[in-house]
Amino acid sequence: MSRINIYRKHSLNRDQARRAAEKVAEHLNDRFQLHYRWEGDSLHFKHAGLKGYLELKESEVRIRINLGLMMLAMKPFLEHEIHLHMNEIFEET
Repeated sequence: MSRINIYRKHSLNRDQARRAAEKVAEHLNDRFQLHYRWEGDSLHFKHAGLKGYLELKESEVRIRINLGLMMLAMKPFLEHEIHLHMNEIFEET
């Protein structure tokens, strides 16, 4: 199993950070048909061969994804796509 771990600092308040995380989830859903749900301040998502979560902290956001064997070849593409979108949504100010 392979993992993707991405961290971003942010200066958003809780509601803004939650809306930003929702945008990330919607983007991932549009691109990869992920199913997601909130559990407290963590947004959990899954797809065949992939599962993970986006966790909101006071001044950072963390995304962790576990990839199954079927998704290993997609890791560089997924990681790049997530980095780009996280940079747009959670810009450090």
